[in-house]
Amino acid sequence: MLAANLAALPPATRAAVLDDAGPRAAGDGERLVLQTADGRWLPLVTGTRGAGVDAMAAKLEAAGTHTVLAIGLGLGHLLDAIERRGAAMRVVAIEPVPAVARALLARRDWTPWLTSGRLRLLVGPAYPGATEAWRWLDPAGPAPFVFVGPWVDRLCPELVPEATGLAGRIVSGASANAEARRQFAGRYLIHTLQNLPVIATEGDAAALTALGEGRPAVVVGAGPSLDRSLALVADLAERALVIAVDTALRPLLAAGVRPDLVVALDPSEVNARHLHAPGDVAGVWLVAEPSLHPSAFEAFRGRTFTFGVADHEPWPWLAARGCDRGRLQAWGSVLTTAFDLACVMGCAPIVFTGADLAYSRGLQYCRNTTYEPLWKDCPDDASRAALFRRYLDTHDHGPAPDVLGNDVLTAPHFLQFRDWIVARARTWVAGGAGRRVLNAGGEGILHGGPLEMAGPDQVAAVTASAPPWRPAAFATLAGAHRRSAAPASAASALGAALADPDGWPRQRWSAFAAGTHGAEDVDRAVDGARAALAGLERRAAALAAARAPWDAPASRADAERAIHPDYAFAVGQAASQIAFAIEEAGRRRPGGDAPARVLDVGCGLGRTMVPWRARGVAVDGVDSSATMLALAAADPALDGSRLFLSSGADCGEAPDGGYDLVTMFHAFHRVRPRAIRRALLAAMARALGPGGCVHIQLPYFPDLGPDSVPEAHVPWAYDDLDAECAGRRGEVWTTPADLPLVLADLGAVFVDVNVQIVDFPATLRRFGAGAPRLAHLLLSGSTAPGLARRIYALHRE
Repeated sequence: MLAANLAALPPATRAAVLDDAGPRAAGDGERLVLQTADGRWLPLVTGTRGAGVDAMAAKLEAAGTHTVLAIGLGLGHLLDAIERRGAAMRVVAIEPVPAVARALLARRDWTPWLTSGRLRLLVGPAYPGATEAWRWLDPAGPAPFVFVGPWVDRLCPELVPEATGLAGRIVSGASANAEARRQFAGRYLIHTLQNLPVIATEGDAAALTALGEGRPAVVVGAGPSLDRSLALVADLAERALVIAVDTALRPLLAAGVRPDLVVALDPSEVNARHLHAPGDVAGVWLVAEPSLHPSAFEAFRGRTFTFGVADHEPWPWLAARGCDRGRLQAWGSVLTTAFDLACVMGCAPIVFTGADLAYSRGLQYCRNTTYEPLWKDCPDDASRAALFRRYLDTHDHGPAPDVLGNDVLTAPHFLQFRDWIVARARTWVAGGAGRRVLNAGGEGILHGGPLEMAGPDQVAAVTASAPPWRPAAFATLAGAHRRSAAPASAASALGAALADPDGWPRQRWSAFAAGTHGAEDVDRAVDGARAALAGLERRAAALAAARAPWDAPASRADAERAIHPDYAFAVGQAASQIAFAIEEAGRRRPGGDAPARVLDVGCGLGRTMVPWRARGVAVDGVDSSATMLALAAADPALDGSRLFLSSGADCGEAPDGGYDLVTMFHAFHRVRPRAIRRALLAAMARALGPGGCVHIQLPYFPDLGPDSVPEAHVPWAYDDLDAECAGRRGEVWTTPADLPLVLADLGAVFVDVNVQIVDFPATLRRFGAGAPRLAHLLLSGSTAPGLARRIYALHRE
């Protein structure tokens, strides 16, 4: 009987039942005796106490109870009585003693209860599954009935406080979730629909599972203690995965620390500001619930993993169309989700910093968050604390022991978040050898259970053996993103479903959003999502059409002819072209240093990569054609260079921040739609490290205007994706009237932009008699201002 019942339990609960932790038991059935803390053996059930279960079941039924939280269900006599009455109740049994749980499961067949979900079991001392137990309560039903079994008070009173605390957290969690759902369901649905293009093109957080196995992780909050921990985070970043909550992103960037992952799930527009172009986010990946305000995703295009927190709308609809996403736990705070992510990724040890969950030193946040303008008149922490006291006057707060045992001001919801983290940490640590959770913040209330308080030296000691993480970080995350991104057909399928009046559940979605949004709001969101998905489909089709001719060559000779009518002539120019690019980059780089790491975008067969290799420079290539890259990879002169496949609007898996110079010779003018060129410029900027620069070559026709560019060529302003889907082959011919747009597009992502016109001799006519006069534009720009320091001796800001 025990084996059959155990088989119906989740694996973690099964292991907890079989654990030898806690008081020992002897006997079986009705004769079970338990050893108390003072060594006595006393019976679990007495005749008088066991006889009241029928009366208890009748009382519960009369009260209309749907769910019972039983702390110490014992041998399950209450369940027998509920069965006899035919009452439709669910029971969550919080069993502090594994031996008693074993006796319960050995007494009779409980599989009908267990498999139907009418009986859920949480077994101490770790109580696996407790963090999600609030989901077992019916948010629409009456409050659950909570009671403590008489035997627990009598035999194990020392176990009662933790068990009752757990019951309280389950009830409050269900209540908080129900209220949050009422308040935010409409916004959750509307934003998720608006972000369907993100879901359809970005990665799945499930791909991050076990990706950090054995790797230390630092979970960074934005509490006041972070100001004192930034140096520690910077030190750990070389060998640990840095996972920041959204509020902490700006403080980290201001300190020169780029987190690997930033986690966000609050759907408010105010919260999205933490992610609005918060500085240089090269190499930073966003892990987000798609109900975020749509503006939050702008700075992280191509570097986002999405996740769900529950099976709310529209996830059932998305799952039915192959666009489901992995789940992360969220218990009211993004900090809980960031910690859960570290656990899911398999990181060990996990180190918290900045996770105060309290108003340490009378402050709410560390410096350099989006709230910094509110403190512009506060020269120090004391004046900030005085200002914050006005907030506290109107919000619930009180004292609680901090990590040093001193009282610190905190709030009730912070205490709940702390208890959830402690419970999750207990389950996590118990689930594998060598797992540890440390708090290195030095302030706040995050303590208890398995959490270890640690100073910088202790953290350094437990992470010292980890190999360097940074060199492989981007490639590891980029690979997970590529493997988990939805196929190109996903956007088309979702768009088609939304276009069909019967393809989406209008009534169900409207009912879900009804607390705050009307049916017309849902209709507008669906219309917008359908249009955005159609745009993605057109863009994908345009990129595919542009790629097709370059994938067509069957041999290297065919590829050379496709690239240039006189490929040998183009090869002969390559060394001189890169020599000029080095000269241009030297004017911008400190000390005039030549670039050591180069990325050649639109590299084709690698003709402008080979001269870099001859100079001993590390050069990688990007191209949208798999055929071209395969032929380039076969060239022995490019051994050691990495070749990345692009969609045509990005740099593929080339690492963000990995290069001193990004070049694009004789290729940018083949990217016809302006929107795609702008996306490519942004991707090139992300590939550059601090002080990096870009160098681009374009054809230029001094005697033409945008209206006189011969078909099928197009001017710079051309942006017709629908026409591109037909596979037109003309190029972008820039003219004098285009220069303002050229400058605007480069200036949107680069600084110190330079446009240089290179005139060719009149004798050079490569387009036949009567061809327009040809020149070239050489475009360059930097990721950070530097020329002012050289030209105007501005060495201090």
